[in-house]
Amino acid sequence: MELSDTYDYFIKLDADMVFDDPKMVEKMLSVFTQAPDLDHAIFSIRDWYAQMNVFGLHMFSNRAKWSESKDHIFVDHHPNCPGDRKVFEQTPAPVAIHNPNPTLEFAWTFGLHRALKVVQRDRWKKQVGSAENHFKLLKRIYNINKTDSDPRRVAVIHGAEAAFSNGTKCLKEKSHLTSKAADEISKVDHIYLKQTYALKWEGLIYYYRLTRHILMYKYLLLKPIQFVRKLKKLLR
Repeated sequence: MELSDTYDYFIKLDADMVFDDPKMVEKMLSVFTQAPDLDHAIFSIRDWYAQMNVFGLHMFSNRAKWSESKDHIFVDHHPNCPGDRKVFEQTPAPVAIHNPNPTLEFAWTFGLHRALKVVQRDRWKKQVGSAENHFKLLKRIYNINKTDSDPRRVAVIHGAEAAFSNGTKCLKEKSHLTSKAADEISKVDHIYLKQTYALKWEGLIYYYRLTRHILMYKYLLLKPIQFVRKLKKLLR
């Protein structure tokens, strides 16, 4: 933000994302020049593990401002923007390839980190929608692995298993995850995702969502004003 007066736009290109079109930055820039009120664009990218489009790559105008966040799991919080925020699933998206050629260690860390976003052990109030999306991604990788058994996808599954099996309770920062991967990667060849753990967390996601709907229903019947306030908080 200190350089916001020097640059007009900021692209958040993660280390595991690669542009496959030399003109992609130009195409993304045109999205902003055609919409002067646009401050935050979220583009889909093509994930190699899951062989599907996911979100995403973010681009901002220099009007975007971030507040400090201490969240170790969901680290990419949205900035405050005076203008518009828009999601792009189609052209020019997908704008990059996600994890085109990961190492086994990186794949293991990816699986663990995604699964930690499912279990969310460090918080009482769960981000249910996010947990559900990350679980669906891991489940898709698991199903693809049934047919091709690529060692990198096996590593993702093994990393997810480490979180689902309650073995990573104290791992909250990425640096800890990376050091753990170096110790665990030798087990990748013979570790598989146990259905008991996967089904447990799939059931818990359903339970969290059902509980949230019951709370909304109770507030709607008994306290309509409080219900509206509660709904606004849940949707933040």
